[in-house]
Amino acid sequence: MWALINSHKNNAVEPNTTLSCHDFNLFFSTVTDSVLNLKSDEYRFDFKCVPQVDTRDAIKGLRNSKSRDIHGLSITLIKRNVSALVEPITKLANMIIKTGIFPDTLKIALVIPHLKKGLDA
Repeated sequence: MWALINSHKNNAVEPNTTLSCHDFNLFFSTVTDSVLNLKSDEYRFDFKCVPQVDTRDAIKGLRNSKSRDIHGLSITLIKRNVSALVEPITKLANMIIKTGIFPDTLKIALVIPHLKKGLDA
Protein backbone atom coordinates (compact mmCIF):
# COMPACT_ATOMS: atom_id res chain seq x y z
CA MET A 1 0.00 0.00 0.00
CA TRP A 2 2.75 2.48 0.94
CA ALA A 3 4.63 1.69 -2.26
CA LEU A 4 1.57 2.71 -4.26
CA ILE A 5 1.12 5.92 -2.26
CA ASN A 6 4.80 6.83 -2.54
CA SER A 7 4.84 6.15 -6.29
CA HIS A 8 2.20 8.82 -6.79
CA LYS A 9 3.57 11.19 -4.20
CA ASN A 10 5.93 13.09 -6.50
CA ASN A 11 3.52 13.19 -9.44
CA ALA A 12 2.00 16.54 -8.54
CA VAL A 13 -0.29 18.06 -11.14
CA GLU A 14 0.86 21.45 -12.34
CA PRO A 15 -1.81 24.15 -12.19
CA ASN A 16 -3.10 25.66 -15.41
CA THR A 17 -1.39 29.04 -15.64
CA THR A 18 -2.88 30.08 -18.97
CA LEU A 19 -5.73 31.95 -17.32
CA SER A 20 -5.58 35.58 -18.30
CA CYS A 21 -6.26 38.49 -15.99
CA HIS A 22 -9.27 39.35 -18.14
CA ASP A 23 -10.80 35.87 -17.69
CA PHE A 24 -10.11 35.96 -13.97
CA ASN A 25 -11.79 39.36 -13.65
CA LEU A 26 -14.72 38.31 -15.83
CA PHE A 27 -15.43 35.27 -13.66
CA PHE A 28 -15.45 37.17 -10.37
CA SER A 29 -17.35 40.16 -11.75
CA THR A 30 -20.20 37.95 -13.02
CA VAL A 31 -20.36 35.31 -10.28
CA THR A 32 -22.86 37.42 -8.31
CA ASP A 33 -25.27 37.59 -11.24
CA SER A 34 -26.41 34.02 -10.61
CA VAL A 35 -27.00 34.80 -6.94
CA LEU A 36 -28.85 38.04 -7.63
CA ASN A 37 -31.16 36.35 -10.14
CA LEU A 38 -32.55 33.86 -7.62
CA LYS A 39 -36.29 34.04 -7.19
CA SER A 40 -36.87 35.43 -3.72
CA ASP A 41 -40.25 33.70 -3.40
CA GLU A 42 -38.54 30.31 -3.47
CA TYR A 43 -36.48 31.13 -0.39
CA ARG A 44 -38.97 33.18 1.60
CA PHE A 45 -38.89 32.71 5.36
CA ASP A 46 -41.28 34.32 7.82
CA PHE A 47 -41.58 33.99 11.55
CA LYS A 48 -45.08 33.37 12.80
CA CYS A 49 -46.57 34.46 16.10
CA VAL A 50 -46.31 31.95 18.91
CA PRO A 51 -49.52 30.65 20.51
CA GLN A 52 -49.75 30.52 24.30
CA VAL A 53 -49.94 26.73 24.29
CA ASP A 54 -46.51 26.54 22.61
CA THR A 55 -45.06 28.98 25.14
CA ARG A 56 -46.50 26.95 28.03
CA ASP A 57 -45.15 23.70 26.57
CA ALA A 58 -41.70 25.28 26.07
CA ILE A 59 -41.63 26.51 29.68
CA LYS A 60 -42.71 23.13 31.02
CA GLY A 61 -40.00 21.45 28.92
CA LEU A 62 -37.18 23.45 30.51
CA ARG A 63 -34.91 21.66 32.99
CA ASN A 64 -35.58 22.55 36.62
CA SER A 65 -33.04 24.94 38.06
CA LYS A 66 -32.89 27.19 41.08
CA SER A 67 -30.30 29.43 39.43
CA ARG A 68 -31.52 33.00 39.28
CA ASP A 69 -31.08 35.68 36.68
CA ILE A 70 -30.33 39.35 37.41
CA HIS A 71 -34.04 39.93 38.05
CA GLY A 72 -34.24 37.15 40.65
CA LEU A 73 -36.21 34.78 38.42
CA SER A 74 -35.51 31.06 38.27
CA ILE A 75 -36.91 28.37 36.00
CA THR A 76 -38.48 26.72 39.04
CA LEU A 77 -40.30 29.96 39.93
CA ILE A 78 -41.47 30.47 36.35
CA LYS A 79 -42.71 26.86 36.12
CA ARG A 80 -44.64 27.18 39.39
CA ASN A 81 -46.38 30.29 38.06
CA VAL A 82 -46.69 29.28 34.41
CA SER A 83 -50.45 29.92 34.28
CA ALA A 84 -49.96 33.56 35.31
CA LEU A 85 -46.82 34.14 33.22
CA VAL A 86 -47.68 32.39 29.95
CA GLU A 87 -49.67 35.33 28.55
CA PRO A 88 -47.08 38.10 29.16
CA ILE A 89 -44.19 35.86 28.04
CA THR A 90 -46.09 34.99 24.85
CA LYS A 91 -46.84 38.67 24.18
CA LEU A 92 -43.18 39.53 24.71
CA ALA A 93 -42.03 36.75 22.36
CA ASN A 94 -44.50 37.83 19.68
CA MET A 95 -43.46 41.48 20.02
CA ILE A 96 -39.82 40.44 19.53
CA ILE A 97 -40.81 38.43 16.44
CA LYS A 98 -42.91 41.26 14.94
CA THR A 99 -40.46 44.10 15.58
CA GLY A 100 -37.18 42.23 15.38
CA ILE A 101 -36.03 44.06 18.50
CA PHE A 102 -34.78 42.07 21.48
CA PRO A 103 -35.07 44.10 24.73
CA ASP A 104 -31.71 45.18 26.17
CA THR A 105 -32.73 44.12 29.68
CA LEU A 106 -33.04 40.52 28.50
CA LYS A 107 -29.52 40.56 27.03
CA ILE A 108 -27.89 40.82 30.46
CA ALA A 109 -26.65 37.65 32.11
CA LEU A 110 -25.57 36.95 35.66
CA VAL A 111 -22.38 34.88 35.61
CA ILE A 112 -21.00 33.47 38.84
CA PRO A 113 -17.71 31.61 38.39
CA HIS A 114 -17.19 28.44 40.40
CA LEU A 115 -13.48 27.79 40.81
CA LYS A 116 -12.25 24.23 41.01
CA LYS A 117 -10.91 23.09 44.36
CA GLY A 118 -7.17 23.29 44.82
CA LEU A 119 -6.55 25.94 42.19
CA ASP A 120 -5.35 29.39 43.14
CA ALA A 121 -7.52 32.16 41.76
